[in-house]
Amino acid sequence: MKRRGKLHKLPTLFISGNLSRRIPLFRVFFEANRIFLDTLEFRRRKYGFKLRGFVLMPDPYHLLLTASPNTSLSALLRDFKSFVGLTISQRLARAGGNDLLQRFQLARPLQHRKNPRYRVLQYDNNILEVYHPL
Repeated sequence: MKRRGKLHKLPTLFISGNLSRRIPLFRVFFEANRIFLDTLEFRRRKYGFKLRGFVLMPDPYHLLLTASPNTSLSALLRDFKSFVGLTISQRLARAGGNDLLQRFQLARPLQHRKNPRYRVLQYDNNILEVYHPL
């Protein structure tokens, strides 16, 4: 029989993600680190979550955060990953990082103008609820 842990009103979440195709972008394009952190800070203020900690490695990243009661986690992650991906791809194009940019390019052809050409951050995340005493 499975037991369920006690759910807290404001759970602390461990969110883990990777760069697309496991490309070590944070090690080879240092501006990507600043873009990631600036976007994280902007989204923290916008969505009102508490950032407990983070780790940026060459490819994966980990976030430890406590969401506010009215925060939609899916909207938060969608906005965050979309903006980080768009900004990094634009900066890579401007900086002449076409070889890196081609590695992030999606295989399918564009059908609409708004569809992305590149995927910098992987589509999915691993999200775990971290329990702590109240």
